[in-house]
Amino acid sequence: MAPKRQREEEAEPAQEAVKAPKKHLYRMRAHSNPLNDASFPVPLGPDAFDWAAHYPELHAAAAERGEALPQVEFADVGCGFGGLTVRLAEAYPDKLVMGMELRDKVTEYVKERILALRKQHRGRYRNASVVRTNAMKFLTNYFRKGQLTKLFFLFADPHFKASNHRRRIIQRTLLAEYAYLLRPGGLLYTITDVEDLGNWQRDRLEAHPLFERVSEEELANDPAAQLLLQGTEEGQKVARNGGKTWRHVSRPAVKTAFAVCPSRRLLALAEPGERATVTIYDLQTLKRRKILSAPAGEGTKEFVSLAFSGDGRYLAAQGGAPGWSLSLWVWEKSKLVASVRTAAAVGHTAVQCLFQPGEDPQYISVVGEGTCCLLAIEAGNTLRVLPSTLPPWLLDNDAKDLLAVGTRRGEVLIVGEGEVKQALQLGAAAGGIEALAAHSKGFVAGTSQGQLSTFERDSDNKPYRLGKTFAVDGGADSTAATGSAAATGRVSASGAAAPLGDAVASTRVGTPGAATPSSTAGGGAAPGSGNAAACGVRACSLAVSPADDSVAVLTSDGQLLQLAAASGDRRGLFSGVQPLAPSFHSGAIVGLASCARRAVVATAGADRTIRIWNYQDKSAELTKSFDEEISSLALHPTGYLLLAGFADKLRLMTVLSDDLRLIKELPIKAAREACFSNGGQYFAVVNGNTVHVFCTYTGASLAVLRGHNGKVRGLWWSSDDTALVTAGVDGAVYEWRVLEGRRAGMHAVGANPSNTSAVAGGPNAIFAGAQDKKLRSLEEAVGGGLAVAAEVDAGAGITQVLAPSPGGRLLFAATEDGSLRSYKLPLTPECQAVRCSLAPVTRLAASRDESVLFAATADGALFVYDVKDRDAA
Repeated sequence: MAPKRQREEEAEPAQEAVKAPKKHLYRMRAHSNPLNDASFPVPLGPDAFDWAAHYPELHAAAAERGEALPQVEFADVGCGFGGLTVRLAEAYPDKLVMGMELRDKVTEYVKERILALRKQHRGRYRNASVVRTNAMKFLTNYFRKGQLTKLFFLFADPHFKASNHRRRIIQRTLLAEYAYLLRPGGLLYTITDVEDLGNWQRDRLEAHPLFERVSEEELANDPAAQLLLQGTEEGQKVARNGGKTWRHVSRPAVKTAFAVCPSRRLLALAEPGERATVTIYDLQTLKRRKILSAPAGEGTKEFVSLAFSGDGRYLAAQGGAPGWSLSLWVWEKSKLVASVRTAAAVGHTAVQCLFQPGEDPQYISVVGEGTCCLLAIEAGNTLRVLPSTLPPWLLDNDAKDLLAVGTRRGEVLIVGEGEVKQALQLGAAAGGIEALAAHSKGFVAGTSQGQLSTFERDSDNKPYRLGKTFAVDGGADSTAATGSAAATGRVSASGAAAPLGDAVASTRVGTPGAATPSSTAGGGAAPGSGNAAACGVRACSLAVSPADDSVAVLTSDGQLLQLAAASGDRRGLFSGVQPLAPSFHSGAIVGLASCARRAVVATAGADRTIRIWNYQDKSAELTKSFDEEISSLALHPTGYLLLAGFADKLRLMTVLSDDLRLIKELPIKAAREACFSNGGQYFAVVNGNTVHVFCTYTGASLAVLRGHNGKVRGLWWSSDDTALVTAGVDGAVYEWRVLEGRRAGMHAVGANPSNTSAVAGGPNAIFAGAQDKKLRSLEEAVGGGLAVAAEVDAGAGITQVLAPSPGGRLLFAATEDGSLRSYKLPLTPECQAVRCSLAPVTRLAASRDESVLFAATADGALFVYDVKDRDAA
């Protein structure tokens, strides 16, 4: 028998294995405010998070085998005490599950519970983990686009008060973020035992264009759906008490492909379903013209590519797996001409269909993984796949109807007469081919590693050679790659086709202006571009100018560049990459300010840059990058001083011709609002629910204004700078006498706060916009304070309000649905509306004479409007 000490040491792991955490030691209040700032580490992005610390065994095993590291596919948001997280790990042992919880003690309990389960059941529960975070703010810091297959929001905090509805986890703006994280076919699960919250979640999911509801028949076969009630502590409690629940499960409503006809009058959108459909819209009237359904019996559930013929008569739709059928319609008559399978071999796919250019279409090309075929339209009612011996297309005398096909392996294949004539290798460093565009002297290829490669005519045996290579930042490869195998490509033997690989883009060579159409929904990048994430910036889309003298380039970070052609005898050769337009913000615009004495407007973005634009010259005068996130922005009336809020400090800077130079730092953290007075001698900044007023020239504190019960979201100075009006999310609007430091007027909605989000002052009234979709005009009451003089329903939550100066008659309001409205004063429901963007309008500003209106949006766009006839609505 072993010694006693040895037996005790051997028994210790077993005793440790059964040691589970006691729930009563980790209890804390059930409700938490997700809008408050909490102190916990947040990664800058998914790659910066230490996933190996959460799934050590799985990561070590993948590294040992040399495989890709596993990624989280299930996210349990607001996981509570981890009931569903654990059950999901049991039901799906091959999927990584991440519980996400805001409360620190509860997160610690779930962590200890999972560790105990791992010790009790060796080899199990290693796919489950938990992290403390705020999913309403930081979900995209943990997951990439399309990473998640299941997203759970179970028994979420109902936040009963109307003033707290903005804290609910299912919101219109947040749903767009959830759709971004879910892959096609992914599911979003919600369940609650509160009817009001259940109806709220149902209404917002059904009204959102990016989601569609999943039927109960489908959920009957979904194991995860059965766990919504049984797998959580809250669900079990409801079942014990005989309570009722409201369950809603939705999936991203994917638009799988789109196409615009050559006349630019029609738009075709493909949607998946039991029988995939194509809806054709008139772009001038925005009315629906036709709905076409996939042929019956083929099982086509989605279309991956659409194309109009040159004359706009035919519409071709390439179906997806498993049939891979190409359907051809005379769309105006809803007549199906023919349907042919294009990817016959196992493992082959089709990703793009394209008509022969010209008014008399005779051929259609289809490319994909292992697929490159031509189809002839015969007698106007049949499609026939062409064998390799048929004559080629004749587009012009030089190109002899050649077709360029790009692959994800970085190859460009030159196809003619049904055969691969040449294969041009760009090399592994180039990445996959993202886009192709043909011009009169050759064609250009854009890659997933931000590279632009130009190809020129060579000879009949070797149709094309690689010319120059440029980077999207404007640098050109110093040596043109010519004379090597990689440059000249290899010619396949006559009658034998080289392997096609993963074809993702094609273009007709020798056709000036021909470019790769963005037929895949979501932009220029084809699905599955392997190197896109590693590169950061991709050349997503290319377009040749009508004069055939340059190629426009759209990059993955939203910038427009130009590949300029040389002039004179060297016409057709490219000289370099240069900006086609000033660089834009790559994230939401969080700050916007104009000034009185210069024709400039300043913007601050979530991309940590401040940009100063000259709206008369339509140019960017200055761009400054920072290491920290910017929370607010204000511009002095002279245009030469700028105020910016950062996480740790408030910085006052002077605007130079090419830089922003720091003048003074003030200890105001994360100032969400900032505003200079009309004369510029004061500025006010917001820190939570407190407003600080400083002297611009000395930096001295003049007043600290306290009184709001919620965060302040609006500031406005009176015309003489003696009064400051503030609005808070508590629904209160206060008027302050700044130099006296006292409150002179007040308006509060009372028991039902309106979550006031914007405030502005006009000649005779104060205007307040709110998330309850109301726009209110406030005037001085007889007994003192402020009273509602007029109220209109804007139809959407109001994000910004801009009132006229004395003598003006137009009030502007921006909404969360991306529209801008103008109201005639005195305030009436009648208004004129214009749609800026699908994203919410985050900021509004105007020039001093109110002849120019600026609107910034959450997708990083700055809209500049010329206000005509300002005295008429």
